[in-house]
Amino acid sequence: MSQDAPGTDLSIQSRLFKVARPSLPIEKSAPTFYVEWAKALGLLTRNWSLTGKGKAIAWLGKSICSSESGDLPREVVALLLKYYLEADGALMLALAQQVVSGGYLDQAQFTRDDSVERMIVSILNDYLSAEDNIRSRVFIKQQIRTVEKTYKRETRPHKILPHLVPLCDFGLMSKEETPSGNRFVVTADQRARMLPFLAALRSIRDLELAIASNSLALLIGGLLSATDSISDTIGSVVAEAYEAVSEKTAGLAELTTLNDAVWAWFVGHGILVDPRYIADYIEKKVHSMPRLMRFHVDRQGEIALIVIDNEARRALTDEVRCC
Repeated sequence: MSQDAPGTDLSIQSRLFKVARPSLPIEKSAPTFYVEWAKALGLLTRNWSLTGKGKAIAWLGKSICSSESGDLPREVVALLLKYYLEADGALMLALAQQVVSGGYLDQAQFTRDDSVERMIVSILNDYLSAEDNIRSRVFIKQQIRTVEKTYKRETRPHKILPHLVPLCDFGLMSKEETPSGNRFVVTADQRARMLPFLAALRSIRDLELAIASNSLALLIGGLLSATDSISDTIGSVVAEAYEAVSEKTAGLAELTTLNDAVWAWFVGHGILVDPRYIADYIEKKVHSMPRLMRFHVDRQGEIALIVIDNEARRALTDEVRCC
């Protein structure tokens, strides 16, 4: 019997097909792993329908089904990697660092000793030292006790493979079959690309600051070889992305999701754009077309949503497409 958890040796492409289906809601017969994976990344709601993030991935990945190579488009890689790092990036980065620094990492190592538990506990302790909220500290301490007491040898690969296999699917490392199980390796080119990326995210604090400041998007764009160049006209991309990620009744779209989708589209076309540029562009358009483009606040009273009317979308689309 394979040591892999059910589904963990399947590629991101296969999972994406399950998540980004054209018909909604997702059929409840879909494998549990796909559903839990999609929910953990914020792609699916509890009711099995696509969130704004899920719609963004579906929009960016619409060419996958017609692709014979099966490779993920660079824009999909960019956005999925961003969502992975935001959801559970500390462990993924720690494992990537091990592979890059050592040249390889054997799956058999996961089951020989308690290195998995020690790695996770170390990450949790880093979060604990940076956390001031009492409830959060209590929760983290509970998680540490759980890891130290209840991990079983046979479940160790299940904790690790979902963080390593995606990096292979993203083209950032490779997986080889050996008599003792999977071996994760990096080529010279992959190592050269990963080193500066990992150097910028050495600690939990680095990762959290990158997420909070949105500099993570710039790091990912550089990792995927996007260049620092952009046209002044991005309206048609914003309009198309809005139609893809907005909900269909009130037309509301989350600003962060819209920005992410537009940013990833540019990365897919080899262009590295600062998300702040996109946000500034949208804000200027709202001010110039206040009746047709409107910000909305969330339950905390923060500007977090946007509605773009049909007339505004036509105006944006009429702008010259940048690529």
